[in-house]
Amino acid sequence: MLQQTFLHLQGIGETTERRIWRAGLQTWETFRERSADSGLSARLRNLAAVGVDESIARFASGDWTFFDNHLPTPHKWRAFGDLRARALYVDIETLGIDPLNDRITVIGAYDGEQVHSFVLGQNMDEAAALLSAHPLWVTFNGAVFDVPMIRRNIAGLRENHVHIDLRFVLKPLGFSGGLKAIERAFGIERSARTKGLDGWDAVRLWHEYINGRAESLETLVEYNAEDVRNLKPLMEFAYSKLSERILHPEPEQR
Repeated sequence: MLQQTFLHLQGIGETTERRIWRAGLQTWETFRERSADSGLSARLRNLAAVGVDESIARFASGDWTFFDNHLPTPHKWRAFGDLRARALYVDIETLGIDPLNDRITVIGAYDGEQVHSFVLGQNMDEAAALLSAHPLWVTFNGAVFDVPMIRRNIAGLRENHVHIDLRFVLKPLGFSGGLKAIERAFGIERSARTKGLDGWDAVRLWHEYINGRAESLETLVEYNAEDVRNLKPLMEFAYSKLSERILHPEPEQR
């Protein structure tokens, strides 16, 4: 879907993008070959042609930051089609104090097969390598919370990714509120040990752990692992629905 996207180009909005698609120019390559068929003015066509050439080069070189910087936030989900096999589903837990002094206690990162858990005081310094290796991050409310915290807390992070925040992706599909409420709407069940827990419980569990209750850390890590595993089916659902919506829109009512 990313290579069918023109929204990130100068002067191209959703209406103009649909006009390009209706002209049969469904990808950057077809636009490059047949831009005269696009129906765009000469000025806009030339601007788009320059942008398409740059997009093809950036994609080929794996410059994912370029697309993260240029795609409108509500449309970053489009990168999932090309990068789903390399997606990393990410969630953090923190001390729960004021943002300027807060610290990450646990990072959960799910690569689609395995959950990797990084814990403060144990292996947190290993998180940067895994986070840096993935060109797509998927979070829930991560643009506001998780990603800024990761940037402040994780040394050695090399950022080259597109970040999809599911909070903003799911809203046009009618799903709003917190992650747990959305999980319930999808029929996603939590384990007996973590069912009913929320972010404040995660803070409590950490403080219990540092005060000597080792089992509280086990519960916290399990809770966090469920957070990241559950992001995957939500992302797949959103991508399927939104792709269908924009590529095969319903006929306008007369």
